[in-house]
Amino acid sequence: MTTLNSLEIKGIRSFTPDRTECLKFEKPLTLIVGKNGSGKTTLVECLKAVSCGILPPSQGKGRNFIFNSKLKRCSEVKSSIRMTFSSHNNETISASRSYSISNDKYDPKKLTFKATDSTLDITSADGNLRTLSLKSTQMDTTVPSYMGMSRALLDNVIFCHQDENNWPLEDASKIKARFDDLLETAGFTKALQSISKARKEQETHILSLNSKLEAHKQEIIRIDTLRKKWNVIKEEIDKIKTEQGKLCDKSIVLMDEIALVKRDYQKASEVFEEYTACERKYLRLKEECNVLYEHLSEIYDESLEEILKFHSDLSEELRASESKNDEISRTIHESCKQLHDYNKKLTDIGSLENRVSRLRDDYEANQKRIDQLRTELCSAFSISEVNFGDLIESELELLSTISSMEEQLNAESQNLEDEFNSLQSSLLNTKAAFHGISSTLKTVESKIREIEVLTSKLDELNDNKDDLNKQLDETTNEVAELEKRINNLQKEKEKMLNKGYRMKNMIQIKEDINTDDIKSGINFLNYILDNDAQSTDSYLNLISRYNIDEQKLVQTVKRIFEELIITEEQIIQDTQNAIKQLFGSKGKPKIEITVIIGKGSLSIENERKFESDHSNAYFEPYNELVKIITNDRIKEYISYFNGIINEEQIDSDPGDFDAEKYNELLKSISELNQELIDKRSMIDKYNKELEVLSSKIAEINERGHKLVSLNEQKQKILENKDLLNIEIEEKESSSLNVKASMKRISEELNRVKNERNVKYHKYNSLYKEYLSKNERNASITRELGELMSNKDGNNLKDLNSNIEQLNVDITINKDEQTKLMAKMKQIKLSLQLLNDNITYKHKRKLMDESKSRLEDLKTDLDAKNYDEIKKNLEELNSELSTISHEIATMNGRLNALENNCDQNESVENKLFARAQSEYIDSYIKFKCHVEAREDLEKYYKFLESALHSYHLEKALL
Repeated sequence: MTTLNSLEIKGIRSFTPDRTECLKFEKPLTLIVGKNGSGKTTLVECLKAVSCGILPPSQGKGRNFIFNSKLKRCSEVKSSIRMTFSSHNNETISASRSYSISNDKYDPKKLTFKATDSTLDITSADGNLRTLSLKSTQMDTTVPSYMGMSRALLDNVIFCHQDENNWPLEDASKIKARFDDLLETAGFTKALQSISKARKEQETHILSLNSKLEAHKQEIIRIDTLRKKWNVIKEEIDKIKTEQGKLCDKSIVLMDEIALVKRDYQKASEVFEEYTACERKYLRLKEECNVLYEHLSEIYDESLEEILKFHSDLSEELRASESKNDEISRTIHESCKQLHDYNKKLTDIGSLENRVSRLRDDYEANQKRIDQLRTELCSAFSISEVNFGDLIESELELLSTISSMEEQLNAESQNLEDEFNSLQSSLLNTKAAFHGISSTLKTVESKIREIEVLTSKLDELNDNKDDLNKQLDETTNEVAELEKRINNLQKEKEKMLNKGYRMKNMIQIKEDINTDDIKSGINFLNYILDNDAQSTDSYLNLISRYNIDEQKLVQTVKRIFEELIITEEQIIQDTQNAIKQLFGSKGKPKIEITVIIGKGSLSIENERKFESDHSNAYFEPYNELVKIITNDRIKEYISYFNGIINEEQIDSDPGDFDAEKYNELLKSISELNQELIDKRSMIDKYNKELEVLSSKIAEINERGHKLVSLNEQKQKILENKDLLNIEIEEKESSSLNVKASMKRISEELNRVKNERNVKYHKYNSLYKEYLSKNERNASITRELGELMSNKDGNNLKDLNSNIEQLNVDITINKDEQTKLMAKMKQIKLSLQLLNDNITYKHKRKLMDESKSRLEDLKTDLDAKNYDEIKKNLEELNSELSTISHEIATMNGRLNALENNCDQNESVENKLFARAQSEYIDSYIKFKCHVEAREDLEKYYKFLESALHSYHLEKALL
């Protein structure tokens, strides 16, 4: 057993680094007592750190575990922990760990924690001392081994920190990990996890291979199915080939027959085509002749040759006239051209003299205007004519600039415009508020009008409500009266039913019947009905699933029983035999039982005492259908005797049941029930209308209460509207005043600007005119010099005589051309008429020839039977095309089937072999993975049992 001897601490937490504090542990127990913050937890932390090398939680990677360097005011603090303990081998062991913390020289706020030295002094029982200097990781495992316990046990149990003592309440996975560390079974656990993971992987492989096996199996089945399908297709191919051969033979016969018919048809068709073309030509020529005949003004009687000769003579005459006309036109054209040249020369001479005189007049007028303009500008600007050119431009530039008065007026206008804009914006805001109040007022007024309209309808609604209440009361009284009448009729109906039940069941009328006996009998019958209720209800629920009518079923069964019923004597005999079997002969009678069947009756008196040997007698249960029929009859008995008890007298009326009266009674009850339903529907209708009217009246009353508040709201809105109206008027008047001031200043400014602009534009235009006149005179001087140099001495008298002679020649030629044109026109008209006659006679001749040819072809075509040959050929071609289409369809299907068979047969053989191979490989892999999974399950169970055994041994130790 390990025993702690002492603990030395230096520079840990609040322990000063200047000296070493030593704590000796007394036997058998050492209690550490102190206030909060005195260092009790620090002792446990030091024991844990020196033994396990585990620092306490929340220590900032060791920086908070060492003494604070700021308190020491130094850059480095060194600390150490030494623990002395006696091991279970009687060895004294001293474990020492040293730590240091220092400030970073670049960042003083950053602290660096280091674990420096780890030493182990071992003193054996005979006094030998051994010192070991170990690494931190080696120290973490060596000290717990000398203490005889695991590192996890020291960390989680013996030296467990108070901030970590709730670890048993953590998640199950974390608790399991801690217990594995405590019990040193982490290796077992990892092995189990590895085996479990491997087993899951094997399961995944098994599932994957199983699906692959199924897929390969399905593929093999699919290929086998396809093989069977291709065998069927091969049979179909043979069948198609046989049918195709038959069709080919038939088509060869048809083709021979068609070849013979085609030869006849070709000869006939040639004649028919010629006949058709000739007929079309004849009709076309006939129509053209008719059109020409209608449009011709004159038809000549001469022959075609004479008309052609006359046409040739006129054409020659027309060509000679046209050539002569062309020659005259050329002569007139040359004369006109020469006349135009003479006129042009004459015009040029006249225009040159006129141009010279006009230029001289313009020069004199411009010079006069220049003198006037210079004088006017000099007097306007008070300048001398000597320096006119230099001074006038500076004066005009000065006049174009803005004056000081205009600047002052512009500033005043801008201020007034700003004031006007602010007034307008304020006025717009006020108007917007005014319009908002107006819209609100309209809304309130519309609500008030709506409420007033509803209020005006209140009296009408109240009157309608009163009328509905009256109608409802009247209808309710009528309903009560109808219910009373129906109850009376129901009572009468029950009386008649009781009489009918008595007649139906042949109930004897007795005068000495006691009411108490009847009640006891009714109770007995009700007990029978209650006893059979559960079985009959379940039976009826069963037959209700098949939508069978209970009453019809009962009536049908009764009818069957009436047809198959046995005689009364047999029933009485069977009843006696049953009673003899049930009752012994030794007892005495206690109850009298009356059995009524048909018209006879039998009284049986026996004593209800059972022998012990009859207690276990077997009774066959009644069929549910028989129970229903019996219970229906029992209900009739109960109804009859209840009627007797309720009437408190015995019905002694021996009369029969009147079916007609009963039907009339049922009809009356049905009519009254229908009337009652109608009345009740009317009552429901009246109630709904009353609810609607009441809701409307309540709504109107509620609106009436709102009317007062709406009127008050309207009054307030009107007051606000008046205030806003006054404000708008004031702002509008202010705006008008400002606008008037703006207008006055604007007019003054415009007047000043206009005066200056008018003066400037006037004198500027005068100066520009002065400059333009000077430029014009200079150009006139240059042009006069050019004109005078180009003037030659053309003779005007010779030109005039030549022009007169040419005019006379042109007039003579034009008269001659006019006469020639009239003659040519007459010739052209005659030629046109001749052409029309020639065309008409030529077409008439062709038409006669076509008519004779058409008659010959028609005779030839009738002899060849063209229509019959054509019809026969079409039928043969149609039959041949049908056979050809069938053969082509068969060929396509046959080619497709043969190609698919040839391709798929080879592919399927390969696929089948590959599918078999893949199936075998997958099956081998599947079996291997199954065996591996089973082995892993065995290993897992064995290792799990070994782990349990190890835990048990640990617990026993």
